[in-house]
Amino acid sequence: MATINELVPAGLSNEGNESCLTELEQQHPQRVLADFFGLSTIDEVRAGLRNWLFASLKANNGEQFTYIHLWQQLERLVEANWLLNQKGIAVACGDDETLS
Repeated sequence: MATINELVPAGLSNEGNESCLTELEQQHPQRVLADFFGLSTIDEVRAGLRNWLFASLKANNGEQFTYIHLWQQLERLVEANWLLNQKGIAVACGDDETLS
């Protein structure tokens, strides 16, 4: 089974493992969560992930189990972050931090 990195088209890969976050976002990742969940509801995010999964499965390239596993993990990650955002909690470096 291929890893997710093997499935990413060359133009979309982040081969240098450079962060997609700004310096400020790296220092305050809870801002990214607040921005993300300020734009979409949890139901909209779930629908988007489901649409992405179905489109991936239609590729019929033998990697369906990889796509399903990734989708399950992303959905869990998004929901956990949504709950943290709703509670006004961010977890940074293992410490709970209240949003202000």
